[in-house]
Amino acid sequence: MNDLSDTSEYLNINCSDLNLYFAHTHVKVLTPDMQRPEWAFIDQFDLEDGGDPDGPPEDSSDCDVFVRLTAPSLEKKMKYSLEDVKFDFGLPQTGLYNYKKVVVLLSRRSFRQNKKAVCNGTISFFNTFELFRQFAPIPEKFLMQNAWSWTIRNVNNVLSFNAYCSLEEAFKKVSKLKDFSRALNPNFFVGQGIDKHIPSLWYRKTLIGDVLGTKSILIRNQSFLQEAQDFFLPEGVTVNANV
Repeated sequence: MNDLSDTSEYLNINCSDLNLYFAHTHVKVLTPDMQRPEWAFIDQFDLEDGGDPDGPPEDSSDCDVFVRLTAPSLEKKMKYSLEDVKFDFGLPQTGLYNYKKVVVLLSRRSFRQNKKAVCNGTISFFNTFELFRQFAPIPEKFLMQNAWSWTIRNVNNVLSFNAYCSLEEAFKKVSKLKDFSRALNPNFFVGQGIDKHIPSLWYRKTLIGDVLGTKSILIRNQSFLQEAQDFFLPEGVTVNANV
């Protein structure tokens, strides 16, 4: 879990502010019932009312604060004392992530809003198969099966258990149509060919070249030649340039 100095005082924040900042968001947590940290959906924070018929006070200084959350390893929504849960409020790295048979691009939203954790108000997922629709139609069934949705399992699969592919693995999966696209790192991904069967090479949303084989690429967009050399040459991949 990250030790984030700007969020280390959350135990002293009143319940209303906790709900304002973190309710209905995804946060990485470790609860007494978990084997390892997971991304959980925070439903809300509550105060122990102590039998007060008027309900709990807004100030949580003299009350126990509880969090209600759901996570993949929990069978149902659970309620924990705030002191029994370890929180990691860090936001995930921006860039490319593998998701089902496609690649999604995670970006931070820049508009002003209250939420401080992962939700559709703080980050966005752009499905990169949209980049290919300008070149050729994509079957509607495929689009629906690989469309991004905000579920606890999807958030965990993408942000916790995501693994990048080697160029060799990505080339084989894409060229054999096992996957539509595969991310190599936060910046580069391999996708289906545009005007030929050779897989295409992208730098985030920009088409930059072709993947000629498991150890060879061709860069057509010279603006990204240096980035390609910096990443691929240490991996033992030959970088050719279309000059």
